[in-house]
Amino acid sequence: MKKFLPILFFFSFVHSETTQYPFELTCEVGGNIFYLNFEEDTKQSWWKHHKDNTDIYNDLRGLYGRKFQGENKFLSIEEFSEDKIIAFIGTKAFNLIVNLNRLNGNVNIGMYSGECIKGIKEYKNATL
Repeated sequence: MKKFLPILFFFSFVHSETTQYPFELTCEVGGNIFYLNFEEDTKQSWWKHHKDNTDIYNDLRGLYGRKFQGENKFLSIEEFSEDKIIAFIGTKAFNLIVNLNRLNGNVNIGMYSGECIKGIKEYKNATL
């Protein structure tokens, strides 16, 4: 019983934490970097990709083209709960699902998977 009480206390503390807006994330997915910003008013939420992102064909069409440079509105945010976020980015003709597990930080964006961290991370120097 003594071991159970600290665990119970810890989980009640974690669960009681509420989302503070803006809720900003940096997601490293495949070889790409996405920034996600969720506002309390979902119409004000946005996403953008890092300027050096490329798609599997190594060009700048579709989601990586000039049209999507800078902040872009989500097509829709289907679910925003304490344990997951499901949203769509891109265009109606070419869209990708963002499926984020808030419990462990894992994310799938389209066919790529990776991890998200809280905050907007600035990348200045190459790590390799």
